[in-house]
Amino acid sequence: EITGDLTSGGSFEVRRGRLHAKGRIARDWRFVVDGDLAGADVAGGGGWRSVWVGYEGFDGVSIRVGNLISPMSMSQAIGSNYTTFAERALPDVLAPGFQTGVLVRLHGRVRPLGRAFTGLATGVFVESLGSEDLDRRRSEHMSVAGRLHFAPFARRKRVLHVGASAEYRDVDQGSRFRYRTRGESRLLPPFLDTRGIAGVRSSTTWGAEAAAMWRSLSAQGEYIEARLDRAAGPNPIFEGFYAEVSWFPTGEHRSYSRSSGVFGRVEPIHAWGALQLALRYSEVDLVDAGVLGGRAKDWTAGLAWYPHANLKAAFQYVHVDAERRGDLQREKPHVFQLRLQLFL
Repeated sequence: EITGDLTSGGSFEVRRGRLHAKGRIARDWRFVVDGDLAGADVAGGGGWRSVWVGYEGFDGVSIRVGNLISPMSMSQAIGSNYTTFAERALPDVLAPGFQTGVLVRLHGRVRPLGRAFTGLATGVFVESLGSEDLDRRRSEHMSVAGRLHFAPFARRKRVLHVGASAEYRDVDQGSRFRYRTRGESRLLPPFLDTRGIAGVRSSTTWGAEAAAMWRSLSAQGEYIEARLDRAAGPNPIFEGFYAEVSWFPTGEHRSYSRSSGVFGRVEPIHAWGALQLALRYSEVDLVDAGVLGGRAKDWTAGLAWYPHANLKAAFQYVHVDAERRGDLQREKPHVFQLRLQLFL
């Protein structure tokens, strides 16, 4: 339910409907094929999501080839099954999302520091599945991206994490370079939209991230900035950040992968399940150098119930303070959303 403009009213939809297959061949080879029957979002990506084959025969090293998430941003690296909120935060619009290419991941313990762990993911990519229409930026390009994370300590219930990521994208002449998003609710229209930005030759995006967990309490935040280089006219800079905190009053905790540097599955410790309370604030600014893509500031509060590790029911309230695309008219809608999620 949406009230207070940005198309007030109610709606129901299937957010995701995935067909997922994965396996291992001859111990060292892995493959994943993941399609979304719910169709493409405004951010691009199409029906196909993760489609890759990987080799893991080296200690602490893996190589993947195919269509996969570009290594940029902790939020992007966390699978959609394990995100705390129904949608990722506003700055997610600046991250590259799915790309097609080669990804190399390295991870291991920093032995001089005892219990510290680190990991690096880097790769070379082109537009998703070779199609400009399936790319988030609607651009034909070649890009280099990487994400480095470091955990001074990462135990089962105690984690401290910092990281940084960057992407450089060389954009083909004539591409329609664009940032577009519905914000933190799929029920909203795409009210943030730069439309096609003319003459973009390249883009440089970088981000910084931090997270911590102490038993049932966890916090996470990121800052992302994107700089565009245009053939003529001023060069726009877009930016955004978010900070979130969550707590399990029932005593559970989020799992953490030391090799990938992401949070994962929640395992209930009670027969009736687990409860999670969460709060997030986020901002994004897509207005600069004559580009009127809009601005937004969101507060999101949520309550989630996990009857099982593979089943989640969540209620969330989102307060949006937006200057919508084009005319920068200010609107402050309230979004009430309920989601039921089943995953394997």
